[in-house]
Amino acid sequence: MSESPTVSSPNRVEQLRALFAELRLRYPKPLASGASAAPPIADANLYEPGQLVQIFDPSIVTRVAEGGLDADEERKSGRRRQIARQLQVSGHQRLLGACVTDALTERIAVLKASHPNFAEVSEEIAREAVLAQFGNASVTGLRLLLVGPPGVGKTDYALRLAEALGVPMQLVSMSTAQASAHLGGSDEYWSNTRPGAVFEAITSGRHANPIIVLDEIEKCRLSHVGSGGDPLGALYQLLEPRSAQIFCDRSVLWLPIDARHVNWVATANSTEGLDPALLSRFVVFEIPMPSAEAHHAVLQRIYTQMLREFGVQDRLAEALRPQDLDALSGTSIREARLLIRRSIAAALQSERDVIEVCHTARAPERRIGFC
Repeated sequence: MSESPTVSSPNRVEQLRALFAELRLRYPKPLASGASAAPPIADANLYEPGQLVQIFDPSIVTRVAEGGLDADEERKSGRRRQIARQLQVSGHQRLLGACVTDALTERIAVLKASHPNFAEVSEEIAREAVLAQFGNASVTGLRLLLVGPPGVGKTDYALRLAEALGVPMQLVSMSTAQASAHLGGSDEYWSNTRPGAVFEAITSGRHANPIIVLDEIEKCRLSHVGSGGDPLGALYQLLEPRSAQIFCDRSVLWLPIDARHVNWVATANSTEGLDPALLSRFVVFEIPMPSAEAHHAVLQRIYTQMLREFGVQDRLAEALRPQDLDALSGTSIREARLLIRRSIAAALQSERDVIEVCHTARAPERRIGFC
């Protein structure tokens, strides 16, 4: 008697689907142009280490994909099935990046040296890395609030931290956040409903612990009146590990996700007007203006990075001259970047081997945007 053909069981299909999802996480393709992520620390085609953690219950997604939830209007149920099928492809697990290694410890030390006025913040991250060695071996769940005057380099530090940890970064400008939907999604009954930044960062990415930077967090209090809710409302749940573990985006209320591993970095010019209950969920750091010596070191670093970025190390002097440093004194990090970039372009255009920064080339003062 001939044997009947083997039929793949549902469990076998799920196992294969999980295997393919893990392979996509471990051996990622290079990021597409314009992708919002920190520059990779290593070759994007190499195997990426890190513990896999479950971010949602796959059985819920399976039921929704098969139309197993309560009957509902076609638009809503159809959208749910589409989301569920997408999640089936990407899988219910994500990597914990920022694995604690000697290389990571060294990058944190470099970050501390390059941003001396953020030394206390870097020391806090180093302590978290030590604790992580006795847990999941990855830096997760940071809740940092950097408070300081404009131009002190808060956003620049947050971006460099994402590079040092080697995890994706999403920057949310809270001065333009108009509603609670920005972070926690919009209500499902709206025809244009869409998930918020947290759901998208976790489910659409490869990591369970990306960095979400909330820039100028104190300014959203002025912009949310009459806009459909407090932009910070979702943070009360997201910054508490227990409640973040069962976070439900308002656009995908049927699927709780585990958002407790997300690393949060908020920036503010002051804490005035911020709810004490919200502040208590952060580790707050007062960031001083850098000393003249430290400011010069940062300017040199920016210049060196730009030379590498444009591949002109062999065409221009390797360091800024004292007169250039003097011309950049008192500038914010943002303004200094623009001035150095312009000066490099001018030197290349004139076929000179040194740049010349002068006060007449100073960019106009603008306080809108990152600080």
